Amino acid sequence: MNPFFLVAALADVLAVAVHGYVGHRLFLTPLTDERLSPARGFGDAAAARRVFVVTWHAVTAAFACSAVMMLLMATGAVTSAATARFLAAMHVSFLLVALAVTGRRIGRMWRRPIPVAFVLVMTSVALMGWLGSR
Repeated sequence: MNPFFLVAALADVLAVAVHGYVGHRLFLTPLTDERLSPARGFGDAAAARRVFVVTWHAVTAAFACSAVMMLLMATGAVTSAATARFLAAMHVSFLLVALAVTGRRIGRMWRRPIPVAFVLVMTSVALMGWLGSR
């Protein structure tokens, strides 16, 4: 059993739960059709909302796939340093995108538990994936 990959898998399971359920409830549920504008490329406000939902849960699915692969690597069913490094890099990219979008507001974000948890989970998966691949 590779403990690095196991920690990464558990962190990704946490990401799936928080992003998929908590994020949906806190971010997507309040996005009613009345609060959204039509999107020229997609249609009316309801279509714009569906795009948000699909995009949101596509990221959740990426965390779920990563969790499964990290678990397979933790148990030795899959042995691929390249895959582990790819998954680590993917989580670094999620973190970099979040930091770039947050920009100067980063100081205010640290006062809330969800952004702190996001940084910790993304960093944990990236670090554990990299260490497990060595």
